[in-house]
Amino acid sequence: MNIKLFISCIFLSTISPGILHGLPPVLSIEQANKSDLVDIKDSLDKAYELLEAGSKEEEVIDLMTKVIEIDPLNDHAYFYRGRAYEDLYKNKEALKDLNKAINLKNNIDYFYNARGRVNYELGNLKEAINDYKNVAKIDPSDVNILGNAGLIYLDLEQHDEGIKILDEAIKKDPKHANNIRIRGYINYEKGNIKDALSDFNKALAIPSRIADEKAFVRGVHANIYYDRGYANYDLVNIKNACSDWSKGAKLGNSEALEVFNEICLDEDGAYSEGYELSEEEVANLMEIAGGEEEYNRLIKWASQKLPQSYIDKFDLIITEGNIKKIKAAILDIQKKYNDAN
Repeated sequence: MNIKLFISCIFLSTISPGILHGLPPVLSIEQANKSDLVDIKDSLDKAYELLEAGSKEEEVIDLMTKVIEIDPLNDHAYFYRGRAYEDLYKNKEALKDLNKAINLKNNIDYFYNARGRVNYELGNLKEAINDYKNVAKIDPSDVNILGNAGLIYLDLEQHDEGIKILDEAIKKDPKHANNIRIRGYINYEKGNIKDALSDFNKALAIPSRIADEKAFVRGVHANIYYDRGYANYDLVNIKNACSDWSKGAKLGNSEALEVFNEICLDEDGAYSEGYELSEEEVANLMEIAGGEEEYNRLIKWASQKLPQSYIDKFDLIITEGNIKKIKAAILDIQKKYNDAN
């Protein structure tokens, strides 16, 4: 298991622009007096257009404040103003307005979606999960939202819950490559390296179903190659790891390029995949720590507790494939773990 942790900003990378910034059609206005309907509708339409354009958030706030003064029960006015606050990174103000919108009308999925994002940014992770679950209840077809909830469970280190909700999402849509990838990453973090590898393989085998998705799928595949490279690396399959990082780099993943250059190239910049250990040799080395599960747990502890210089040295030893050095390195980490515990 490579001691480096390898996914950054994954939460945002899984949310499409439509989910992040899409706004609903303006609904009919029921609460205001008839004489005010035209002005309110015009203001809501304008707020919608400005938010779609991603500009003039302050103007949206002013418009919606005036609407609320006329019609204090207008749920979309609170929603639009909350979205404007969100775009301005005023998340506390956004949460207040989104709470009000949901209190006025609690069956609109995009209200909960927006509040889930804001709760996440405020560190209210459990509340964000509940918001995303409400989105899924209102719109059972939205499997993207379950992937987001799974990632938050990962932040909370509740791996079993994360895997459970991804299982639910994948059951609804077995061809959703990104959700399969997310489950693979959660399995990786839990130490289920073979399950992670299986998920990464499944995700890579899924082609784009819609032409417009091809660019998005290309990015997903680049990330999967990056992830799978580490899963292969953990299983001491250096040749496959380097191949995956190379593919990820060619698809545009800069981190895959960085790790390929660091691990797979020698001092002269030439490709060097190192000595490839046999399955029997890998199994014997893992037995030093008490088997695969204990080995993965030991390496995960090392990634969190030992200095980066030590980690880099261990990575180099693994890459070189010298069995005696690898055995000594594993025993050294095991001793450090026992001394610390």
